[in-house]
Amino acid sequence: KKVLVLSNPGFNELCRNCPNEGKCPETAEIVRVIEYNKEIVGVILMVAYTQAQKDRLLGNTPALLDFIGEMANLVSNEIRLNRMLAHEQIMKSQYDAVINFMDTGIVVTDSKGLITQANQHAGALLHLPPAFTGTPLNNFLAQSDLASIYKGKAAVRQAATPLLNPSTQCL
Repeated sequence: KKVLVLSNPGFNELCRNCPNEGKCPETAEIVRVIEYNKEIVGVILMVAYTQAQKDRLLGNTPALLDFIGEMANLVSNEIRLNRMLAHEQIMKSQYDAVINFMDTGIVVTDSKGLITQANQHAGALLHLPPAFTGTPLNNFLAQSDLASIYKGKAAVRQAATPLLNPSTQCL
């Protein structure tokens, strides 16, 4: 069950063998399971300890169930996003390791010619500063070399045949 409403805690079958069975200080509970990939990863619990709290809790059960259901979905989505981000960071680290292992200089620019990424070999060849991201590639290569590269000619001997696509150019 994803949702459980206990109107008399301490006397429910779920309370068997609890040290507070029959003498629970709680007067009402609403429990909502938080699931991620069909696995229970937590719960949201609303508890009343007085008769007035119990009356409010049980009197607003449909609205409270909607609310904690949305909260459970938000928590589940946050878990999903965090796991996706962690996976993406691992993939980027692996990608960076492969690119930096190559003995060919690789520079990636955006459509405006601003450097978005370069491997260590390219950094050494072009004498790129440590904070090169966002710097125009033409700051490091002659304009004639850039024109040749963008036309598909291997003007820089350490570069493979340039790969071009509309959003980035890889040298």
